[in-house]
Amino acid sequence: MKKEVYYPEYLQLDRILGAQSLESEKNNHVAHDEMLFIIVHQTLELWMKQIHFELDSVLVEFQKPTLDDAQTSVLHHRLQRITEIQKLMANHFDVLETMTPLDFLDFRDDLIPASGFQSLQFKQLEKKLGAYKNHTDEMRSYSRSALREEERDQFEGDVFSLFDGVEKWLERNPFLSWQNYSFETSFKEVIETMFAKEKDLIKNHPFLEKEQKDKEEKNIENMYQSFLSIFKGRSSGLSKEAFLSALFIHFYRDHPMLHMPYQILRVLVDIDQNHTAWKQRHLSMVRKMIGLKMGTGGSSGQKYLHVSIAQSCIFPELVELPSYMISRKNLPSLPSDISTELGFRWR
Repeated sequence: MKKEVYYPEYLQLDRILGAQSLESEKNNHVAHDEMLFIIVHQTLELWMKQIHFELDSVLVEFQKPTLDDAQTSVLHHRLQRITEIQKLMANHFDVLETMTPLDFLDFRDDLIPASGFQSLQFKQLEKKLGAYKNHTDEMRSYSRSALREEERDQFEGDVFSLFDGVEKWLERNPFLSWQNYSFETSFKEVIETMFAKEKDLIKNHPFLEKEQKDKEEKNIENMYQSFLSIFKGRSSGLSKEAFLSALFIHFYRDHPMLHMPYQILRVLVDIDQNHTAWKQRHLSMVRKMIGLKMGTGGSSGQKYLHVSIAQSCIFPELVELPSYMISRKNLPSLPSDISTELGFRWR
């Protein structure tokens, strides 16, 4: 017979609600706002656990050799959930900032050397997302030093990240090269034609002075070279094939088969920007609470957070993708057989 489920026992409320132990109380000077500080950070850790749970299931799918339509729909749903959790986590700072700097100073010294910098979950999350790959050796060493030895062992080693999964998924796009069609070749031809017209327009412009023409021609050449970089091998970030695939999906997203891949690319950018926005919001709170003081864990406070933000981007190429977009009127037409494969017909 199934045991009766009782709400407090199911949620283990006795353990959760009994997990707030005030250091200030132990040191005989109860600081009222320490309870708020603990609960906010415990809640953030719980939300991070949920992000790990969603992300782990997504990474399992990305490691499979193929993804069908049903799978991509599930992936999009779970990635979208991650973005909502990220936004919710950022909103926690609204509550925490009801605590003033003086309120924080009532118990700050009791916390030393504890620090959010010691959150193993957050460090593991950056690895799973793919942000860790952008960290410098100095940053990685500094990050590991905050952990205890047993936690360092959990943190060491390579992991299959969201970045890795997305790159491999994009590289498998079968429509980049289809029989006699090559998206790379057709797109490059369009780029060369488009910029040749731009250069010719400036060169023969009847109302521009030579100095203005030279300036505009230089700008156009710089942009042209930037576009040409798409077709060169990449030493870091997304591979050339993955980046071209992302462009292809954006350009031809109106075709039914590309609707969901396009939505996935959009939500990946949201995850990237939410991740950076959370760090920026954290920095803003630190400025309000401790100013230029060192962090309780011994970090340089604001300086460390600035460096961390600069190295937190997960998908820089996807974020910068609009720089390489061209208008629909300039898009190369797809061969009819590819258009048929990308669509469906009601009968």
